Amino acid sequence: MSMGGGSSRPPQLDNLLRLDGYLWNYQNEICRRYGVFLDYSAKIEECGGWETFTTAYREYGIVVMKDNSVRCLEWAPGADALSLVGDFNNWNTESHPYRKQEYGKWELIIPADKNGQCPIQHGSIIKIAVKKNGVYRHKLSPWARYVTRPKETTLYHMPFYNPPESERYHLKCPKPAKPDSMRIYEAHVGISSWEGKVNSYRNFADDVIPRIKHQGYNAIQLMAVMEHVYYASFGYQVTSFFAPARLAKYVII
Repeated sequence: MSMGGGSSRPPQLDNLLRLDGYLWNYQNEICRRYGVFLDYSAKIEECGGWETFTTAYREYGIVVMKDNSVRCLEWAPGADALSLVGDFNNWNTESHPYRKQEYGKWELIIPADKNGQCPIQHGSIIKIAVKKNGVYRHKLSPWARYVTRPKETTLYHMPFYNPPESERYHLKCPKPAKPDSMRIYEAHVGISSWEGKVNSYRNFADDVIPRIKHQGYNAIQLMAVMEHVYYASFGYQVTSFFAPARLAKYVII
């Protein structure tokens, strides 16, 4: 049911309002936001669909291909030029320039070395040199797989992430069956402790997840697991799309 002006009434909104009377005064805003969601959803469907949208990390950023070449793809419509710099090329902005593509995309292909190995060493520091108005500035890729902050500086590093197969994490349990319906519990690991401290993933797995399961939930939506600059923002100020390494151990629980 369209309400005009970009608003749309969500299905079963009346049921929600009956359950939570405090939301009555905000139903116009709820409809506006739902309309925005439908608009963006339609645009995503026009550009390849949700599957393409949610797996863009396989294409964007710095990706090691099956033949050990490295494909770099960024969206930077305002840049004059892009170069990949780092330990592997002595931070030379001229040796590995990106080529400008359509729609603000920039692409760089680095072939495998003469031995068929990846040309960039795992763990070596890399950054993207973005040129604007004649000046290069070193930036992290928004698709960075791994970032660190050395103790001696507030600037983050982007180590190239391509560990040998023996060091890669592999899921140890089968994928859970898809439930007929979902009951989602939203949680923030850091504030989930009753002790008034920043909780750990280990404590959350041992103490909180069993209680969530006991209450009948079959899905968990975790807040603030992506890298973010300000802890009090609950993770809304995302700086990198990937989660802390410590979380991986407990995803299968």
